[in-house]
Amino acid sequence: MAEPGKHAYRTEGEKTDVLNLEIEPDETYFVKCKIGMGIMAGRANISPSDQAEFSKKAKGLKLWEPKADKDEQATDAKK
Repeated sequence: MAEPGKHAYRTEGEKTDVLNLEIEPDETYFVKCKIGMGIMAGRANISPSDQAEFSKKAKGLKLWEPKADKDEQATDAKK
């Protein structure tokens, strides 16, 4: 979730890419990332997307949970 306003989303690696977005309140934004060939690592390219494209690609995906959150959940479950 991002606060309304101007935001710059970036990838860093063999190549740096920046996607500038103006976030409006109560809107959902979709972004896609394509990984291209690089010499030592992949080259990420981020760009705007839409819900239809996301829905096609999202089948079978699960939300990522940071390891710390999983540890906290396991501790909470034991209580």
